[in-house]
Parts: sequence; C-alpha cells; structure tokens
Amino acid sequence: STVANDDAGKMVLAHFTIPTGASVTYLAPDGKYYPLTDVYGPADTGFPVTSTTSNFKATFASAGPYTVTVDFKLLDGTLVATKDITTTVN
Repeated sequence: STVANDDAGKMVLAHFTIPTGASVTYLAPDGKYYPLTDVYGPADTGFPVTSTTSNFKATFASAGPYTVTVDFKLLDGTLVATKDITTTVN
C-alpha cells in the first residue's frame, strides 16, 4: 500500500530489486497476474502517486531470507520513496 502525502500526483516509476532465486508477479486490472521485471509503469509517462494498494505474488526457489526493494523514482531518476519487503521462506 502507498500513501501519497506531499508526493500526490507526481509521475513516478517503481524500480524493483528482485533477489536471485525469486520471481514476482503483479495483479493487473484485468484480474490476471503478470511477471514483474525491474521497472513497473509506463516508461514514457510513469504513473501518478496515489494512496492505493497493489497486489503482488512472489515465488522462491529455495528456503532462506529474501528482500525485495522498491524504489519510487521520478522520470528524471530522483528518488521519492523506498521500501524493503523482507520475508523468510521455510
């Protein structure tokens, strides 16, 4: 989930650092999950920062700790926000 605060309406791209041994998919408006690569959003325009919730699924190759990092950046590369999502697979 994101909360827009002072960044509401800014056009951004979400840059994902996905660790080796993990794959991530995202839920699209059509109700299907699609593979996520390192950048999410339209490259030429980005998408506006809003208060919203997005759904992702991760699959892991083996047990152990994993961290996925999401950096929200303006189209010029300026970092707006970052979030680390850590999980341990048993």
